[in-house]
Amino acid sequence: MKTELFLATKDLSKSKKIVALIVFALTIGILNVAISTALISGFKKFFTEDIVEIFAGDIIITPPEGKTYFENYYSLKEKIEKFPEVEKVIPQLEVIGTLPMETKGGLARVLRTEFHLLAIDAKEEEDSLVARKIIKGDFLSGSSNEILLGYDLANNLDLDVGDTLTAEIFGKEEKFKVVGIVRTGTRLIDSMYAAINYEDIQRITNKKDVFNRIYLKIDKKENADIIKYKLMEEGIEGKISTWKEIVSFGEETLNILSVILFLISGVAILSGSFGVAIMLYINVLHKTKAIGTIRALGAQRRFIINLYIIEGLFVGLIGVIVGTLLSIIILHYLSQNPIQINTMKLRFSMDLLSLIAADVVVMLCVFVASIYPSYKAASIEPVEAMRYE
Repeated sequence: MKTELFLATKDLSKSKKIVALIVFALTIGILNVAISTALISGFKKFFTEDIVEIFAGDIIITPPEGKTYFENYYSLKEKIEKFPEVEKVIPQLEVIGTLPMETKGGLARVLRTEFHLLAIDAKEEEDSLVARKIIKGDFLSGSSNEILLGYDLANNLDLDVGDTLTAEIFGKEEKFKVVGIVRTGTRLIDSMYAAINYEDIQRITNKKDVFNRIYLKIDKKENADIIKYKLMEEGIEGKISTWKEIVSFGEETLNILSVILFLISGVAILSGSFGVAIMLYINVLHKTKAIGTIRALGAQRRFIINLYIIEGLFVGLIGVIVGTLLSIIILHYLSQNPIQINTMKLRFSMDLLSLIAADVVVMLCVFVASIYPSYKAASIEPVEAMRYE
């Protein structure tokens, strides 16, 4: 085997440009797979963790059809809390806040006219994603008329911690003190949402149970479907949805995108593999006499087969090493520096299993591509080789 390896590396050293091109094609294939899977993993993590935690929880219950709010939240809560799998019941209200027109220097200046306002229980949600994503200031303390602003919304309104925001809610104008700035990393959320304490809504509406969403945190997220049907059997009114159903629209799109990206990656890998096959085949044609001479000196067919398969695998191994190292470096950078496109931030989450799988697939493709040229070389007869021009 040492002899085959020595001859293989010596032979490849004479075709450096061709080897470099093939390595480049294999590297691009591995990079495509690595970056594609990292992007898909990042999106799935965003849908299944951040979006769910901010808006839905593991299970979300909304009012029955035809109703805007729950009319009997506290009795519902008692029924739900009887289930041992339910760890927390969190009511929430999402309403539209309106910003009045401001005037500066005698000229009307319209800021953002509407924004989404989440009324949350400061005590219940102090460990939520919203609380963990505060980049400036503090979470709601429970005092009246405090507000958390999304990072981009605060920038659009030119507001900072300690400033006052005037907004109209349920037809009433209120002044709120900005106590914190939240940055989730998604501009769609950071530019549209703010949060206030639910007690302020109670005061504004003079009602104690105005909720249009109840979300549940359960002990095992993967059992959401089972808990949903238990709640339905118990007669819990309202529309009950699991986190899987809520993010299914995004996952379906991601699955289609995954197929497209994998096809593109497959083309790159196959191109590199065909390059290996063509390179070896050309080598066989150009070195027919040399192969015949080796055969005449007593080399067995297996020796010739091993020689050219080792050449192919050696090129594939170089491509795998270069592609893997580049993938790790690039994905490490992208994971630390997400790409911002309009209102969406592209997150990358490295998937080592997918990267290893891509490396294995590349080596298998290269091995298969090396078989025909290797057997073609081994089939050369010494006498015929001497006549070859």
